Amino acid sequence: LFLYTTLFRSRSTGGESKMRDVFGLRTALQKAGLLRKTKGTLVLTNAGKSVLSNPGFLWNHLVTRMLPKPVEPRSRDFVAEGTLLVLLTAATAHGELDLSGAARAMTLSGWRIGDQDVDPYHLWNMDIWQAEILRSAGPREQPFWIAARIAPQAVWLARASLLSMPPVPLIGRR
Repeated sequence: LFLYTTLFRSRSTGGESKMRDVFGLRTALQKAGLLRKTKGTLVLTNAGKSVLSNPGFLWNHLVTRMLPKPVEPRSRDFVAEGTLLVLLTAATAHGELDLSGAARAMTLSGWRIGDQDVDPYHLWNMDIWQAEILRSAGPREQPFWIAARIAPQAVWLARASLLSMPPVPLIGRR
């Protein structure tokens, strides 16, 4: 986080949009509440500053923010459902983050993108910033652009996030 803000603090973001990994990570850090833009400059939020002095704060901060915002009972939200499936896939991963099963589950539950089935690409690129955080977490044995690899730290983060989820009340049966 510090390295990211140091590298890009005084630079325009004009070239950043051409680097998908950098753009995706910055967007995810903003949505996680660690970075913000002020007058065209990226700065750390108060939470981002806390991470610099207390690395354990990053873990707690992310665990509390990785779950999607609750939606009304009986309503559906692509990003919320996709996020939960991405977290579940990551929490049960063994070195690979294969989102094809999550994409298939989305399709089978009735979701479509245009007239096509949901594809793993959609889960990486449909405003599910948590996927980018998981992809970026921990040391990497493989190059960064191999998105299917997932570090053990990302698996632990996904598990901790899911375990922090409050129980869902049962909706009346018919």
